[in-house]
Amino acid sequence: TTGKQALRHLTTHHDIRLALLDVRLPDLGETGGLTLLKKMKRLRPRMAVITMSGFGSAEVKAKAEKLGAVAFFDKPFRVEKLLKLIRETIG
Repeated sequence: TTGKQALRHLTTHHDIRLALLDVRLPDLGETGGLTLLKKMKRLRPRMAVITMSGFGSAEVKAKAEKLGAVAFFDKPFRVEKLLKLIRETIG
């Protein structure tokens, strides 16, 4: 639910291979998810992260990609497309 919870979860669950991350999180503000993405990739460089937002600009998408996101989904999106990417990413 929050960025703090996500980081805490990652430090205690070492088997996580993929994260779905909304760019807007209640405790981090409009683009705080990008800050969280940076922290997640520092903590787990090989973990795949798929970002999403209902408010994604070209700048936000480019920054997510630069920080290591596998993909960026604009909300709303087709669940089938997300599931396909998840299957391809984690094999």
